[in-house]
Amino acid sequence: MTNNNPDNSQNDHGQIVHAPRVHRIWAWIFPALAAAAGLWLLWSNWKSHGPVIQVHFSEAPGIQSGKTVLIYRGVTSGQVTGVALNPDIDGVTVTIRLMAFASKLASEGTDFWIDQPVISITETTGLESIIQGNSIQARLGGGPPKDSFTGLDRAPLSPLDSPSLVVKLKATDIPFLSRGAPVYHNGVSVGLVRDKVIDKSGGPSLVVTIDKEHAHLVLDTSRFWILPATSLRLSARGANLDIAGLA
Repeated sequence: MTNNNPDNSQNDHGQIVHAPRVHRIWAWIFPALAAAAGLWLLWSNWKSHGPVIQVHFSEAPGIQSGKTVLIYRGVTSGQVTGVALNPDIDGVTVTIRLMAFASKLASEGTDFWIDQPVISITETTGLESIIQGNSIQARLGGGPPKDSFTGLDRAPLSPLDSPSLVVKLKATDIPFLSRGAPVYHNGVSVGLVRDKVIDKSGGPSLVVTIDKEHAHLVLDTSRFWILPATSLRLSARGANLDIAGLA
């Protein structure tokens, strides 16, 4: 059968068919999921952040913004976000962003110090910083909220809990005693010598910290004396060498 109208094949360009709407919906699913994931990450990151605090140090060796962390009880509890000299260049201000779970560290009485190696006869601290680098350590105070602190020049002898009693002892002469020397009561260690200073009158003084559980032993009638590192006593029975205070 012949086609009497040959122009029909040339004029027939086909029929326009609209694409199914389901393909358009699928095209928007993946961008929507990516946007939702991004928003969730932003919200999660924001929720994990706690308050921002500033700690003032006389110097900040090894402290770097975005790298140095704040450690409390062995757990990373914040990160340094800024290190800058004070306007009078007489010290350093370190800005720290706390984690949400460590927000209580932003309270009055909290102590901050830079953990760095200290090796001496009476004190050995900060050995982990030799491998991991210097960090900032904290000891909880428990007072009202606060966002500005003065950091300690050196690590405290009791890094976890503050002592419940601090005693200042005066004497005309305090030889052979220095920071970290133990304080004994009936042969049991109940505290430590926190510092050895010269008072306003020019005489030596010892700042002694007594542990919380032993603070009730210190009374108005208490007396303190120096235990020699070694002592030698001679008697008819022979010689007796005492090295109880060697530490």
